[in-house]
Amino acid sequence: MLRQFISTKVIILFCLIYFELSNLRPAHSDSVQNFYIQQALQRYFPLPSDARSIATGASTDMNCFGAICTFLNPAGLGSLSNYEASAAVSTESVNGSEFITNQIIEQTEQSGYVLLAVPLGEIKNEMPRFGNIVGGYSRYQGKTDDTISSTPDGHRRSIAYGYSVNQRLAFGYSFTFYDDQLNSRLADIHSHGRILHLFGSQFKISDRTNIGVAFKFGLGQSDTEDYIRESDGLSKPRQYSGLMGISSKLENFILSFGADYSHYKSSGNLIDVSPEVVIGSSEEGNSFALRSGLEYSFSQDLTTRAGLRWYEVLDYEFSRAELKELSGGIRGVGLSAGIGYEFTRLELKESGIRIEYGFDYLTATNGDWTQIISVSVPFGGSEAN
Repeated sequence: MLRQFISTKVIILFCLIYFELSNLRPAHSDSVQNFYIQQALQRYFPLPSDARSIATGASTDMNCFGAICTFLNPAGLGSLSNYEASAAVSTESVNGSEFITNQIIEQTEQSGYVLLAVPLGEIKNEMPRFGNIVGGYSRYQGKTDDTISSTPDGHRRSIAYGYSVNQRLAFGYSFTFYDDQLNSRLADIHSHGRILHLFGSQFKISDRTNIGVAFKFGLGQSDTEDYIRESDGLSKPRQYSGLMGISSKLENFILSFGADYSHYKSSGNLIDVSPEVVIGSSEEGNSFALRSGLEYSFSQDLTTRAGLRWYEVLDYEFSRAELKELSGGIRGVGLSAGIGYEFTRLELKESGIRIEYGFDYLTATNGDWTQIISVSVPFGGSEAN
């Protein structure tokens, strides 16, 4: 009875927060500013997500499971007791007003990833003796219907390792190398030696509650070719991020809460161009997010999900004189939902293929959305000793 009472109260509270925040609007009404800042942040060190992460507003990232932890919190790889292949495809849209013409434009992007996890050593107490290693590849390509035909395009290569010290404590690390490009009729940016380090840990407080912590450090440089002036420039982006989260199971519910903070900095030596449109310069800013998620299992196989988050960019500053008017911040509410189905291998009493869908809508600009389908296939598991 007590658990049912707590579950009911939590659900009511979640719904009240959800509908209250969904009525909020971004503090900055300038669509040009918001859109330009969103595009600037995309040039740092983004990583893919799976459908569960998208559907719960990324509140579950620090307490993930499966090969996808390579991109979320690699400590979650420590307890993976099967080989696992996973993949996803997604599409997203960012909407706003163009800097040049002040007309409404849209940037669309299609992306996907593939991952393969391999347990090392014998499986004992549902953990591989020497942890798990994962290799991954992700790809994205987009298009912006602006007057200079901006086209983002790139791919990433990742490797990760996770190790469980015991059934309560795990650590992990992942390394991602970026090779991406942003091309337009005015200039072209191509990354050169950009890498992201991701360190993570997970701790099981009880049989029902887990906490996770991660730290990201990205660095590198991008070469810029200015077609108009026929000259080159160089920018050096940096990103530092701290993330934490907690998940707790109540009956058929899983409640998750998370928070993250990022600092972005890019030092550039790009010359003046005409017209006054610049891709990349000396820039600096911060962002943070508060996240919450709810998962409900109708059965052993079927799970529904919902998420809510508050997202804010704090005082992102452009050093170039012609871009200073675009400096500022963004506020937005993210609303998400999704569903997952698992084909349980009943004869082996093991988890089977997982197929999941997630959708997210963010009010940061004129309305940005993402939808994704992900699949995970475990195979070749060793029997516990």
